[in-house]
Amino acid sequence: STNEFVAMMDLKNHLNDLDPHTVAVAVTFLSSFANFSTVGMIYGTYNSIFGEKGSEVIGKNVWKLLVSGMAVSLLSAMIVGLFVW
Repeated sequence: STNEFVAMMDLKNHLNDLDPHTVAVAVTFLSSFANFSTVGMIYGTYNSIFGEKGSEVIGKNVWKLLVSGMAVSLLSAMIVGLFVW
């Protein structure tokens, strides 16, 4: 989404100043699913496929989607951080 695009463009300007390890971890986290835009896209997709009744499950569990998305994104960034030096 737009948020990640802006962050990536800003990161591009600082690539020479940062350690490759930092860049790898930041890029991994920025290209993840831990944001409100992704939850909105998931909700919209479920709403168009299953209708309003089916998308209620997503609406009731938005915070769980965000927390699990952040957990997976952090875990992915940590694994990249272990192997990129």
